[in-house]
Amino acid sequence: MHGFALLDADGDVVHLERTVTSRPAEERGIAPFASIDFGEVELGGKTFRLSRHMLSESWQGRFTLRFDATYTDCRLFTATVTIGPVMDWAPGDAGQGGTPGTPHP
Repeated sequence: MHGFALLDADGDVVHLERTVTSRPAEERGIAPFASIDFGEVELGGKTFRLSRHMLSESWQGRFTLRFDATYTDCRLFTATVTIGPVMDWAPGDAGQGGTPGTPHP
């Protein structure tokens, strides 16, 4: 595998690129070539470094498969997550004397 990263004057990554030979890429289930361009995006008054453009290529026989995505118009989504007590229940327990979502003694 070989690749490189480009950094801006502040040391932030602006581009990543890597190439993996076909056999190791196939063994690991990854594309032999991939690159990502990063940029600053302001969301909710904060600045984030996000991927702006991604490209990957792989080959099947004499065909080149290409994934090329450009991300624009990013939006901020939020969620509230509550982690409850540990439950000793599996989907198969329903109907076997257990009530889904109820802790077992």
